[in-house]
Amino acid sequence: MKIIIYIAVLLNFGCTTTEQIERDKKINSLSEQVGQSQKLSTDFFDRLTELEQSLASNTGKIEELEHFQGQKGKDLEQELQANVQTLNEQMKNLNAKVEKALAQLEENKKFIDSITGTLKKAGQRQQAEENPYKHAMSEYNKGRFKQSSELFIQLLGSNQIAKNKIPQALHYIGLCQYRLKKNQEALIYFSKIYANHASSKYAPSALLHIGKSFKRLNKISDAKDSFTELVSKFPTSRHASTAKKELEKMK
Repeated sequence: MKIIIYIAVLLNFGCTTTEQIERDKKINSLSEQVGQSQKLSTDFFDRLTELEQSLASNTGKIEELEHFQGQKGKDLEQELQANVQTLNEQMKNLNAKVEKALAQLEENKKFIDSITGTLKKAGQRQQAEENPYKHAMSEYNKGRFKQSSELFIQLLGSNQIAKNKIPQALHYIGLCQYRLKKNQEALIYFSKIYANHASSKYAPSALLHIGKSFKRLNKISDAKDSFTELVSKFPTSRHASTAKKELEKMK
């Protein structure tokens, strides 16, 4: 009986001891895990603190850098503004000088044009005077009929005019006299054209002005004869149409 009880006690003790050992192992394992977790938490916290410190440090550096850059940017902006203002002043002064130079250039141009024009006119006048025929034509074109007529008459009298130019000279002398209302004189020179140079291109105009000169002198019959002669001899001439109109008026 004692043996059974002893064995039971041993078995009970053995069971208790085995359970205790297993429990102790589990406790130890849990303790180790807790220790490891605590260590991990500590390491994590330390790392987090380190990161926070690094972030704060970097943030400070960033703010310092931004401040530095901002100040540097302001300084650069002020410097650029000063440079721009200086350039604007220089451009303003340069523009003033350019405008002054252009004004002076314009004055010089006007002066040169004036001198050139004077020299050109003097040259043309000298050339015209050297060429009596051109001189006479120049006076006619300027409306100086008296001077032009005198120059053409002198030219005809000096025998310095080409033969093919004679009808033209007579024509302009006649026109000068006609415009000066010297109708008798005009008749003389226009008649010389039709009598001596009937085949020249000035003959139709001469006949027309002969008729007009007669009309001014109130010699209507002679005027009609002259206009009729023009229409008959030179029907295609532009002066013939004028003669026809004159005849219509005289009916």
